[in-house]
This record gives sequence, structure tokens and C-alpha cells, in this order.
Amino acid sequence: MEDLIKLVAEKTGIPEEMAKVAVDTVVEYLKGQLPAPLAAQVDNFLSGSGDAVGLDDLVKGLGGLGNSGDDIGLDDIAKGLSGLL
Repeated sequence: MEDLIKLVAEKTGIPEEMAKVAVDTVVEYLKGQLPAPLAAQVDNFLSGSGDAVGLDDLVKGLGGLGNSGDDIGLDDIAKGLSGLL
């Protein structure tokens, strides 16, 4: 996450302390808007822990957003996420 904070500071010209507040605010907002399985991966992604979720895990995590069957396609995922954008 430090890389992102430095990038925001560099691009905006604000001090890193202010950039950290901005990044933390956006991250918390995104986590609050995403379905729980995706929100849980935000910290993993930003920390660079290597535990980022794969597409298969995303599909499993979004299970209830599409059809009622076991097979969930990209159309189902797109429909489920459309309300978040």
C-alpha cells in the first residue's frame, strides 16, 4: 500500500501523510461497497501478500449473485456487479 500512497502523493503534489488519509478513505469505502468475499481480498492485494483471489475464487464468492444453478457465467457476474458501479 505504501507504493500506492507514494503514487498518490506524487501525482497530486500533496504530502504523503495526506495521501495516506486519502488512500485509506478510498480503500475503506471500496471494502464497504464490495461483496464480502471481494472486500476481504482488498487488504491482501494492497499488502502484496500474494494471497490475491483468482477468478475461480471470485466466481465462488459471488455465488448468489447470478442464477440459482451451480454454474455461474461471466454474464451472471457482470449482472451481479452492475449494481456496485
